[in-house]
Amino acid sequence: MRLAEQWRLERDESLDLFLTWRSMGGEPPTLGELLELPSWMIRDFQKLSARLHRARQRKKQRDEYKKETTSASSHSRPAKPQRSR
Repeated sequence: MRLAEQWRLERDESLDLFLTWRSMGGEPPTLGELLELPSWMIRDFQKLSARLHRARQRKKQRDEYKKETTSASSHSRPAKPQRSR
């Protein structure tokens, strides 16, 4: 199954266009530019932007969880006392 089908994009070229747009800075289009874009492209870009946003949120949550578990584990166990010889 192609990625465009899996993500339910209307056109296969949407992913390439989106990635190119993002690599060039991804500035939001002006109202005039939006009016010139085909509706399928706007819908596909909305789907891809939402997918990117969710992925970033999940990564942020994972990073925060790792940070919490790392700091909690280092504070929860006292260091074992060293035996003197």
